[in-house]
Amino acid sequence: MAREHLLLNVENEEDTLHQAPAPMTRRQKWKNWWYYHKFHLLVGLVAIVIGGYLIYGVITEVKPGRRGRPFERRKRDLSFPK
Repeated sequence: MAREHLLLNVENEEDTLHQAPAPMTRRQKWKNWWYYHKFHLLVGLVAIVIGGYLIYGVITEVKPGRRGRPFERRKRDLSFPK
């Protein structure tokens, strides 16, 4: 019969079914973390790179009619015309 151990209330088998897992080493913890989070980390890195590229493009954009560096203040020509 398949359920004899349930009817007989054998305690030895029940102890072997529910053993506590062995503590994980640092390397095993890292492998477990990497297995579950590698996709999130890679997507985050790609988003940071793309965001940085877009911000850099907006900040360093030279508008038409301007020469020089984008944040350079223009010096006013205070000399009198001749």
